[in-house]
Amino acid sequence: MADSDSEDDRRPCLPVSECLPPTGEPTTAEEYLAQVRYQAKLLPKVVVADIDTRQFDHLQTSSIPDTVLNPPKTQAVHWPGMWLDQFLSDFADLRLSISRLVAKHKARPIQQQLPHCKDEEGWRRFCASAEHTPSLSIISSLDHVSTRSLVQYQLDWLCSSTSLSELQAAWLFAVLARLDKPLDPDVAASLFEAQRHLLLLDTNNDMQPYRQVLLAILQEYFGQKPID
Repeated sequence: MADSDSEDDRRPCLPVSECLPPTGEPTTAEEYLAQVRYQAKLLPKVVVADIDTRQFDHLQTSSIPDTVLNPPKTQAVHWPGMWLDQFLSDFADLRLSISRLVAKHKARPIQQQLPHCKDEEGWRRFCASAEHTPSLSIISSLDHVSTRSLVQYQLDWLCSSTSLSELQAAWLFAVLARLDKPLDPDVAASLFEAQRHLLLLDTNNDMQPYRQVLLAILQEYFGQKPID
């Protein structure tokens, strides 16, 4: 790369004076920016870390894990008749109704004390209690940040479990009905992993309808369908 190209890559975004060597603490913003430019000019174009890679030899595996080369087979989902189209339409209407309710009663405080959005253990205990069902008042009181956090918690808990309970399915359905589009990459990745886990999950016959509903939401409504 030519020096002129390198200079162009580091051209200032604000008009500042020529770079100056530091003569003490800067007293103005202009002096600070000039000193930053001076220090940037002293940096080498290429920096190579001095790391002994042999210290990581014991972490290497002799072969690629079999679960990577041969992932578990998942069963295809077959939706009965026109059920899927009707369900997706009803789910979209439900989401719209919740959005309208939130907009209408935005300033109305909820009577029940909810855990903080960063309190995962608090939410785990709250959602695991039979006394706390995912009511419309709770779901509509969640803001965007709280909804995203609770969705992420629920998906993580699902992917770390070996079964699906009716209460867990109800909470997943409720928070997914509140989740805004478009999805950010992290949430989309978690939704994809959740649907993959549901496909591999061995559920009893009583829980099959709940599993099918969640798969319809994850795969068809949010578009996290496995690639054939």
